[in-house]
Amino acid sequence: MNDENRYMLRALELAKQGIGKVSPNPAVGAVIVKNNKIIGEGFHNYLGGKHAEVEAIENAMQSVENSTMFVTLEPCNHYGKTPPCTERIIKEKIKKVIIAMEDPNPQMFGKSIKILQENGIEVKSGILGSEARKINQPYIKATQFKLPYIVLKSALSLDGFIADSNGDSKWISNAKSRKLIHKWRAEYDAIMVGIGTVLKDDPMLNVREVSGKAPTRIIYDPSASLTYNLQIVKTANAIKTIVITNKIVSQEYEKMCEVNEIEILKMGNNSKKELQKIFKILAQKNIQSVMVEGGGKLQSLLLANDLVDRIDLFYSSKIFGDGIPMMKFPQKLVEHSEIFKETKWEIIDDNVLFSGVVNEY
Repeated sequence: MNDENRYMLRALELAKQGIGKVSPNPAVGAVIVKNNKIIGEGFHNYLGGKHAEVEAIENAMQSVENSTMFVTLEPCNHYGKTPPCTERIIKEKIKKVIIAMEDPNPQMFGKSIKILQENGIEVKSGILGSEARKINQPYIKATQFKLPYIVLKSALSLDGFIADSNGDSKWISNAKSRKLIHKWRAEYDAIMVGIGTVLKDDPMLNVREVSGKAPTRIIYDPSASLTYNLQIVKTANAIKTIVITNKIVSQEYEKMCEVNEIEILKMGNNSKKELQKIFKILAQKNIQSVMVEGGGKLQSLLLANDLVDRIDLFYSSKIFGDGIPMMKFPQKLVEHSEIFKETKWEIIDDNVLFSGVVNEY
């Protein structure tokens, strides 16, 4: 491995520490190298906080003049919650900037590179670009397509059931898998489930096994079946909650949502066009990533309408023999079953995690 790749890999490791903390901003890491030695590191740690480049400069052990900066995303050149990073890089007289990927935002793409070059700074881009893109798939999709990145997550028995014949779905996955799922919850902007899951399990859909922010909870409730006694409703004042329901709902339902600060999004039907419209509204609310945890009907609906970007399946070592299947696959998926661009298997004690990428951005 050459030095450029080695330093950029370190910047990518730093960037990952910001996942789930900075949305709707991208996760970014930066490393400053001088005389073949890392003298400063940084990453974007929280929304509104210093960007990775500034963190690396301010953490540097010595002057960064004539150094090389490795950064996972093209530095910003505009005033937002913080000043432009390009201004600081120029001011500090950094000699060279090596970038993993350009900013996919059309208003930003390539502009910072031009500004830096005009100020006498050498710029090189594309070092480990594909790895950098993987870190910020939700940001890239939201920026380019105005839609959130959608992941289906399920825990299944070894023979493919999400619940036994009595409808019991608790503790299919092991403790380590459940902890990982809660870590993911903290990293996603929203968790989505169907009303059937809510009525059967009465879940909280919060983060418990790890420390982290509670994601927005989205309930797909086309029949307007949500009721006052459910945990989702009782805790909606504390955790942002959105229901997706029919255009026509009762005044009582409207009142329940209003009193409990539950936002209502209405749709005419469950067509792809209507679903896309809802997801575009979610993206406008800075929800760039959605993990759909259940149930099978909702996941099947999204998959059938080509709205899924990745699928994560936790297979346990339990065998049910009969029960509720994960999904009823659409016929077109049966006919064109090779939907994954990339797949990975991971052993988690007595569980196996399958991850399949459907869309890459």
